[in-house]
Formats: sequence, structure tokens, C-alpha cells
Amino acid sequence: MLDDLAAKFRTFSELHCAQTPLYRAITAAIATDERVLEMAARSPEGQRVPNLILAAVHDRLLAGAAHPLAEMYPSVSGATRAADPARAAALFLDFCVTHEAELAPILATRATQTNEVGRAAIILPALAQLKRAGIDRVALIDLGTSAGLNLCVDRYGVRYSSGLAAGELASTVQVNAELFGPHAPSFDRGLPEIALRRGLDQSPLDLGRADDQRWLLACVWPDQLERFGRLRAAIEIAKRERPLVVQGSLPGDVESLVADVDPSLHVVFLTTWVLAYLSDAERAATDAAVARVGARRETSWILAEVPGKLPFEVQGFEAHDTVLAWARWRGSERTDASLARVHGHGTFVEWRQA
Repeated sequence: MLDDLAAKFRTFSELHCAQTPLYRAITAAIATDERVLEMAARSPEGQRVPNLILAAVHDRLLAGAAHPLAEMYPSVSGATRAADPARAAALFLDFCVTHEAELAPILATRATQTNEVGRAAIILPALAQLKRAGIDRVALIDLGTSAGLNLCVDRYGVRYSSGLAAGELASTVQVNAELFGPHAPSFDRGLPEIALRRGLDQSPLDLGRADDQRWLLACVWPDQLERFGRLRAAIEIAKRERPLVVQGSLPGDVESLVADVDPSLHVVFLTTWVLAYLSDAERAATDAAVARVGARRETSWILAEVPGKLPFEVQGFEAHDTVLAWARWRGSERTDASLARVHGHGTFVEWRQA
């Protein structure tokens, strides 16, 4: 098992950390260290991933753990960039050994949580298309919502490289994204009113708890200071808006989540890089549950997922692309369409819908 886990860390280092020398060096070092690999292997089977132990160490440093590694993390030290990656890697391994007792319960109980509010650059264009279709008020239902930050998507400002802008442009959360492609989304009619915000998550985070807030921050890479600051601002907005986040699972709780939603509201389900974590059977059952809702009331499902995990086929995309797509039900009739190729964190949008 350790050999397989070491291979995961090597692959992660080479493929996912090319632009992040700090984590590239650290994950490469973990791949060669049996004791740290054994620590990572104690996590639940579905969470034996590099991001979990990286976040666990980051969490302890954000909590004030005294160790020279803290000086290597810009999110902790306040430096503008990471220090020597090779030295940081050696210190990371030492930290794991000397703080093993503190890390063990985190690795056993926590799950990686990505509340990437940069995805506003993806979500807002899809919502704008609903407004253009005459939908004025929606119930936004985020499946796999973590702490629910993207339920407040209309409270963020987004500026695209083309000059387009959307959302609250005076917000403390500002997202910048590249926009290219043969077409462009239209915000000429604004956005629908989000009259109800509700999320579902297997392990939801409570923003009223300091440790849950810190865990969200710990899941951001320590040298991505712009994301780090944006997340802090988004947490404050969510604490003010207080979207309802319900503990539950997919597909079992999809229908109950909307059972009491006002019939005058158009239901909008949202999944962003959630279906990839479900089995084939769970994905099919989630699609069926959403379709049952759509058979009873007008519904839309906005998805940002890789092509192979979407509940319908799309053309013109590579296997590793993130596709912005939707399924829509009108009078129980379903229409599926792709809208754009996007970055999973919202850094670019290639709009393809005419």
C-alpha cells in the first residue's frame, strides 16, 4: 500500500505542483519518506490523498504550532513568496515526526474541503443565462457545498479580461478571470434573485467554529496569498448571509432538500467538481434524483465537471477539461447542453454557447 501511496505523491508533485515549488518539493520528499507515508496511510481510504496531509500541517501552523517550518509558509509568515523549497521539504518531514500526535486526529477525521470562490467566474454566467430565459427568482441548491461559500456567489464581484463584469463589484471578494473563445456570456439582463440558499454536504463545516474556519484556510496552498485573502473575505460574507447547510449525502438527500421549497422559485442545483468523487452508481442515482425533481417542477442543474463524470455526453472537450454545462427541465422535458470550457477554480472561461 505504501508503494501505491508514494506513487500518488510523486504524480501529484510532478503534475499538480509545477507552478508551486513549495508543495512540489514537499510532496516529492514525502514520496521517499516511509514514516510520513505511514502517517498518511492511516487516513480513511477515500482521503489518502496528498492534499490531506498538506492541509493538516498547514492547519497546525495556522493554529500557532512552533516550528521553523512556519517561516517557510507565506500564509503564516507574511512573506510575499515561499522560502527555499528544499529546506521547506526537510522541515516538513521533521514537523510531521515531531507533531505526529497532533496530526493523527486530523488525518483520521478531516476531509479535504475546497470552497473555491473563484468559481464565481463560472457560476455567474450560467445564472445570467437563466435570467435571460425569463427566470427571475431561484432557490440555489449546492450539492457538495462544504461551508456554503458559493451559495453567496451573487455577493462576489467578477471581472473578466474582456471588460465584462458581474456580481457585486464593490464586494470585498473580487475575482479576476480570463475570458476567451468564439462567443461571450451576456449579463445584459443581470442575474436572477437568489431567494433561497441551501447546501448539502457529507461533512459540512460550521463557520461559527474557529477550527472549521481555519481548516478551510488550511486547504488553500500557503503560497497562494490572493486566494487566501479572498477566502477570508468570503467567510465573513457567508457569516453575514448565513446560508443553510444541511448534513447529508448524494444521492439520498437530493429530493428531501427541496421538498419544502416555495413552488414559485425556480430550483437551481449546482455541482462543481463533486461528481468526480462519486461512484458510477452514485452519479447515476444523483442524476435520477435531480431528474425526478425536474419532472415535478421547472429545474436547472449547473455543473462544472470533467466530461467523463457528466450525466450526459458532450462533444469537443478533452478528458481532463472542466466543462461548464447544464441540464434544464421545462414542463418535465429535459434539455442538456455544454456552455464553456473552464478552469476548475475559475481562472479562465472559454465560452462556447452562442
